[in-house]
Amino acid sequence: LVPHQFSRTEGIQYNSEALEIFVMQKIFVLSQWLKQWGIQSQSRLKSMAQLLGYELDDTLFDLIETSGGDIKSG
Repeated sequence: LVPHQFSRTEGIQYNSEALEIFVMQKIFVLSQWLKQWGIQSQSRLKSMAQLLGYELDDTLFDLIETSGGDIKSG
């Protein structure tokens, strides 16, 4: 992630769009990896996203499932 702004009082403030891209890329990669190992991942990934300030909807996991797990990491 590239810092968006630096403040003496608030520290580094990251670009929110860059953080969103980072989180979603991790969700896609981890979803595929957990599925390969036969680990139920939906609640785990939702919890991880919540820790980073994001709420994931169940429809996202439906889309991931219907894609057949054909999600490439870059």
